[in-house]
Amino acid sequence: MSASLKKSFADVTRRKGRTLMVVLGIFIGVLGLVGITFIQQTLLSAFTYSTGTAVNSPDITLQVNQLDPALTPQLSAVANVRAVQMQAVFATQWHVSATPGHVPITLVSFPDLYHAPITPFQLTSGRYPGVGEVVLEYGDQELQSVSLGDTVTVDTGQTTTMLRVVGFARTQGLANPADSGTARGYMSEAAITQAFGSFVPAPGSQGPQVRQEVAVKVQNISQVITTEDALARVLRAKGVAVLSETINQPFNQANIRTANGVFTLLLMLSILAVMLSALLILNTIITLITEQTPIIGTLKAVGGTRGTILRGYLLSVVIYSAAATLPAIALGLLLGYPLASSLASASSLAVGPFTVFPWIIILGLAVGFGVPLLSALVPLWIGTRITVREALSAYGISAGRAGNRRARLAQQMPWVSQTTWLGLRGVFRKRWRAALTLLTLTLAGTTFLVVQTATAATNQTTANAFTPYHYDVSAQIYAQNAPLVSQISALPNVGLVERYREAEGAESQWGQMLLLGFQPDTKLYSPQLISGRWLSPGDTNAALINEEAATATGLHVGDTLTLSSVQYFNGQPTPGNQATWTIIGIIHQPMDGLGQIGTVITSVENANHLFGDPADLTPELLIQARDHAPGAVDALTRQVDQLVNAGNANGGHVNGGLVHTRQQEVQRRQQSWLIFYVLLYSVALIVGAVGILGLANALAASVLERRREIGLLRAMGASDWRVARVFWVEGLALGGIAWGLCALLGLPLAYGFIQVMSKLVFRVDFLIAPSALVVMLAAVLIISTLASIIPALRASRVRIADMLRYE
Repeated sequence: MSASLKKSFADVTRRKGRTLMVVLGIFIGVLGLVGITFIQQTLLSAFTYSTGTAVNSPDITLQVNQLDPALTPQLSAVANVRAVQMQAVFATQWHVSATPGHVPITLVSFPDLYHAPITPFQLTSGRYPGVGEVVLEYGDQELQSVSLGDTVTVDTGQTTTMLRVVGFARTQGLANPADSGTARGYMSEAAITQAFGSFVPAPGSQGPQVRQEVAVKVQNISQVITTEDALARVLRAKGVAVLSETINQPFNQANIRTANGVFTLLLMLSILAVMLSALLILNTIITLITEQTPIIGTLKAVGGTRGTILRGYLLSVVIYSAAATLPAIALGLLLGYPLASSLASASSLAVGPFTVFPWIIILGLAVGFGVPLLSALVPLWIGTRITVREALSAYGISAGRAGNRRARLAQQMPWVSQTTWLGLRGVFRKRWRAALTLLTLTLAGTTFLVVQTATAATNQTTANAFTPYHYDVSAQIYAQNAPLVSQISALPNVGLVERYREAEGAESQWGQMLLLGFQPDTKLYSPQLISGRWLSPGDTNAALINEEAATATGLHVGDTLTLSSVQYFNGQPTPGNQATWTIIGIIHQPMDGLGQIGTVITSVENANHLFGDPADLTPELLIQARDHAPGAVDALTRQVDQLVNAGNANGGHVNGGLVHTRQQEVQRRQQSWLIFYVLLYSVALIVGAVGILGLANALAASVLERRREIGLLRAMGASDWRVARVFWVEGLALGGIAWGLCALLGLPLAYGFIQVMSKLVFRVDFLIAPSALVVMLAAVLIISTLASIIPALRASRVRIADMLRYE
């Protein structure tokens, strides 16, 4: 082993405490980046899988009177057909414990459960079902707590039946049941026939019914109508009656883009932890060069070149990096998967099997080795430039001296203890180190402020979306049923009942919009107009847009907006599938979901017309209670549910029969951001951990430099606690200054973060909770205290003789 290599190892092992902190700093930075990136990629893959892609969404669905798998080859041979999938679908109600006591569930069977050509499902646990058994979608557990071996009760139309849960699955392209409110299960063909086949009513009758469907994926979407007609002709020629034909909506990529925006924000914060690790390396190398100035002079005096000395120190940095990076990558992957699984479970996503992404390993290696080397290069280049004479004339580490200004200040404030002054005296003894330490603490504290601001703003924006609403219970009925509305209005605790419609899938030339339909004379919605006017009775071509829509489209009051619905029936667009409305107002209506560029508000009749429904259709009802007490509202919810779903009037239709309280809807939408909140605070804790190491490293160097001063204090009778308190005060002083800088810099940075979030995810209003600064102060003080513990204990336990000995 060469002398240079021996020195590199000696530099690493000589100060074991400092080496440990440097290695931990790199380790935490790489661990955080690899772990967060792996979790993000895993969750994004799960989200993409659950949200779907254009590849696994059927383009055509033909409802037929009977399924004949033998016709699959002939249907597949039709021009423009990519895949054919035959399926039996039973939409009904699943009995659950939560109010109102049931949720819609869609039960599906294929001729071969193991091979579904278009919408395959992947078992995550358990086995495939037999007669009397069901495999539930993974996300169904969010709607009702259920485990393998449990039984679930579903309506059959005339009575109920119980099915045993034998597995859980995740289905590519299926919306999260926790978000859609509709459960999904898979049964064998024999099982679905045995359980529900005898209750198949005539088409168009009320009640749940088994639908026999042929799902088709096409090659060229522009020829989908022609392909649909050709498929229908083939089926009719074989004696199969085609009951209805549907061309499904194209997949909306906006959800995936928005999810990418969320993970981009998290990656920004993860990079901050790596930056703090770089500052830790920079601080360590500067301290090391300062300590070894005479050694550098000696090496040069015996013929060592600047390049040789530089490479020796860089080799020490490589050793630091190797000791930290390789374990960090391995642990990041090992811990990332169960954490991703836990977070996915909270949002009813199934992450699938463990998958290693090679680019994440490459990223970890590049950061773990590249960032420390780049951080060390500048101080090493400057430090090794010193001449032999300058190096040998140096006295090592300066002890520093107190300024006259500080001494005068101490005389003016005699009530401040000498121990406190000794701690404050060491804060700026090394200004470059103090600056780096303050920068580290400031960034760590600011991260907590940014994260808390983002979570508070998101939570408040979600709640604000419901502020203009004054209902207590909503019911989705999708029916022309005036008697039902009259019955609900006659309930004892009902104050007001209004028609309402909320629908996704209104397409504009700029992207998909959320459509809200109200009664023009609504009392249960208070519009917050920015400009223009509200709807009037008889406005047949009028609409309002919210601020997000106005920004995305550039439309103003008086302009026209054209929207279209891309649903087709019998091969032709439904009546009113396109509408052009005049913008009569701009409204403040916060967005609380993903995937839309804005909100359009019009009358219920106009919304029905756009989607080809009768003008007098009542999609949903908003119900205001006379007694707003939680118990009274809960009782009213159950009463409304009994009326809406009496005799399965909605037939378990996925769009009908849902009854829930306003508070349930607010909580559901706020909880949908849980993963985002957890990841934000996880990154903040990683940044805080690196901040602790940065301050601890600075205080450890201060202990080393002030050995004589500590020795004098011990010789004069100072106790261990008093010596330790000197460095604790120094750490708190640095933390206090950092908190002040956080207060000055944190607000603009938090505002900038919110603006980026509004661009990448969805617009949230900037909000600073009064508790945010208090939480940030607590975080900085905790970081300062934890970082001070080891250096303070180390200073208090070294013997007096060792401290007085000049090193």
